[in-house]
Amino acid sequence: MEDRPVTQRRAHTQRMAAFALARVREVQQRKDQYKSYAAKLPAMIVTNGLAAALAFMRDKESEAWGDLYRHVEAWFREVGWLGDGEGLLEKVLTVSVVEYRRWTREALALAEWLSRMASVELGAKP
Repeated sequence: MEDRPVTQRRAHTQRMAAFALARVREVQQRKDQYKSYAAKLPAMIVTNGLAAALAFMRDKESEAWGDLYRHVEAWFREVGWLGDGEGLLEKVLTVSVVEYRRWTREALALAEWLSRMASVELGAKP
């Protein structure tokens, strides 16, 4: 019999995948740009850190980067890590080192799902 934590992780991962798919389907007008940026996001988080990646996304004037930022922020609201009045970047800058690692792992997992779903849903350029 499967233990509960494994089942909970699997359910969380499935929920994250469904969330990513729904968000990717919202960006049809910017699909090529979004797909390209979503593919870069996991490496950006690993290389630069979560806070720097979020600051970069929020600073860019591109709507596709803004979409990605809003999608990551919406996920953290969805799972209850971020309150309605809280900003994602501001929150990440105030958490402990241990919590920062946890937030980074969660954001990285979401970024990987956004990248996968963008690749599948938005397809190759015709």
